[in-house]
Amino acid sequence: MISILHVYDDNDSMAARYVAMLTAALGDSVQSEQASTATQLKEMASRQRAFDIVHVHGNPAFFCKLIEKADYNTMMCRPQRTQKTQNNSVNSVFSVDISSLFGKRSEKADHNVPLDLWSLATKGTQERSSFNVHRSTFHVQRLIITPHGHPLPRVPAYAVVARSPMEHDSLAKQHPHVETVRNPIITRTTTAATCAAQMMRIYQRVANSFLLPLLYPSSQQALATLLCVAIGGDARWATQPLPTDADYHQLQAYARLEGVLPMVRKGLRLMAVEVPEPEELDCYLPAEYKVPQSMQGSDIPSLLADIKTAGPSLLRLCEVAQALHYDNLDEARLLQQLDEHQLRPLMASLLPLLSQQVLLTDGFMPCQPVDDRLSHQLTQQFATRQCPL
Repeated sequence: MISILHVYDDNDSMAARYVAMLTAALGDSVQSEQASTATQLKEMASRQRAFDIVHVHGNPAFFCKLIEKADYNTMMCRPQRTQKTQNNSVNSVFSVDISSLFGKRSEKADHNVPLDLWSLATKGTQERSSFNVHRSTFHVQRLIITPHGHPLPRVPAYAVVARSPMEHDSLAKQHPHVETVRNPIITRTTTAATCAAQMMRIYQRVANSFLLPLLYPSSQQALATLLCVAIGGDARWATQPLPTDADYHQLQAYARLEGVLPMVRKGLRLMAVEVPEPEELDCYLPAEYKVPQSMQGSDIPSLLADIKTAGPSLLRLCEVAQALHYDNLDEARLLQQLDEHQLRPLMASLLPLLSQQVLLTDGFMPCQPVDDRLSHQLTQQFATRQCPL
């Protein structure tokens, strides 16, 4: 069940009435809590209460000030799934600098870091936003804004909800993911039940978005194993059994968007695992996002050239690994071709990612893997491909 934290200014009567109406209409379909004071947020933080989505109602400026009063780090969304430590899942939460909500990016900011990983530092008071925020960060990942007519600054939100087509057109100039849900408090053209149903669809769409960081470590391990088996064409390529607690629905949904679902299904067949094929999930993606198309049959320099231009997709990593598995691969000739096209540094920096995502072993690596700045950049690009922010 999706958990929602509704944040609003209790001095904003329209926002307060809307939240009361919406939570009542949603009923038990979601877990809802409300906060309108810093004290409430601190109390939630004290009991480590986490949420899948934070829905801000009314003036976003109030949200910023509320977080500041609550000592920044109390707005917690559902922790992300990270690598295992001592066989247990470790939870982490992405951070966003408050100044990134209402100010411009710092000149020194790393533009390769996604919005929800910003840790931007303002240089001084003059460069802070008009809300005079500080440099600390607050934890928030899946944010929805319903501004109720208030100005919408630059917001790293998954979605913005408008009340009418006219407001939609205005907000669409400022945010790529704007939905229209009429407010039954101010119009008779909709009902509370319809409003709740439309909002529930948005909540579900947000929950379905950017699945990679939501995958449990066991699911990430299963995905890498299945791809390794599919590339090798034999279940004996699996170095360890598939985890029993892997979420194959989310795993396959993510694989579909990366263009590798057929390979995952092949890996499942080779390992004699029967799981249903997932339905397509409705989710938010970057405006320019396209499911990768196969370059099967292309040589390694061509695959690397595509990665250099478009970034590393999981499909392209699989195709590079497949090409490296060919029995008749002439490594000396390959390295010569890479040098001719100035692609050897890219190959060396890509190998750690290939090892992590498709379990490519040293025996198939044409050169020594390199853990450098380019390698980190490739990993970052791969990790945030589906982030809608």
